[in-house]
Amino acid sequence: MLNLKTDRKLMKKRILALFNLILLACVGYVTAGGTAENAEDVAESLIAGEKQNQVWPLASDLVPGLDLAQAYAIQRSLVAANSQGDRICGFKAALTTGPAQERFGLQEAAAGVLLDSMRCTGKTDLALSQFHRPMMEMEVAFVVGKRIDRPLKDVPELKAHIRSVLPAIELPDLRFADMNEVSGLDIIAVNTVASAFMVGNEIPGAKQDFSNLEVQLLHEGKVLKSGSGPGFTGDPWAAALQLVNHTVKQGWVIEPGHILLSGAMGGLTPVEPGNYKARFSGLGIIRFTIR
Repeated sequence: MLNLKTDRKLMKKRILALFNLILLACVGYVTAGGTAENAEDVAESLIAGEKQNQVWPLASDLVPGLDLAQAYAIQRSLVAANSQGDRICGFKAALTTGPAQERFGLQEAAAGVLLDSMRCTGKTDLALSQFHRPMMEMEVAFVVGKRIDRPLKDVPELKAHIRSVLPAIELPDLRFADMNEVSGLDIIAVNTVASAFMVGNEIPGAKQDFSNLEVQLLHEGKVLKSGSGPGFTGDPWAAALQLVNHTVKQGWVIEPGHILLSGAMGGLTPVEPGNYKARFSGLGIIRFTIR
């Protein structure tokens, strides 16, 4: 006997796969073997789907045998296409915890690029309609004070390049049809699902010790998430160092004024409409509204 629920799910996956193939064929860059010719082509297909308000096709479907270098090459092409008329304002860490890396099949944290258009400067209201499947993360951010164009050996050397620290909220957009089908390489290819972020006021200097940092996220006055200490917040300095070294090895230069997002504390939180308040002990408060 046929399982109607299973059959519908299978049909949905087949339709999505067919859409991705047609999308590639329509712009004329599918090879005889059915794979995209280069990173620019895959990035173009991702952008085309986004413009049509479609979910992202999986880069691992478009490029059989996709590896880490190819995923970052696609990311770079995607950023280059999206940054026309925009400006790079920083970089972000993603999947910084062991369980997250294991879940998505990675051996290390992922990294992405932040654009000016993603920064919600001076905004307290955001429209839910601008996202596909938004999530929310509390993070510690750093503002770079000195140019970084080579790997740094340790956290003390990193601190010498940091101007200030500040609280941050990131709103990654999981624009995938089925997260169970997504790999870490797919996440990297779409610029680690970077979509929007906001930061609080800068705290000058780089002497902050986050070992006792307490964070709390409230929605309409109700606590959604809270925690403290390394077990919950991780080590933002170590995450930032890894992000910096990975970024410069990829060929990027980190300029003064660039923002570094060090990764989620306490994991992802689904976004719902309403008033939010994020408290970071010693760093301040971020208030915003999702409508």
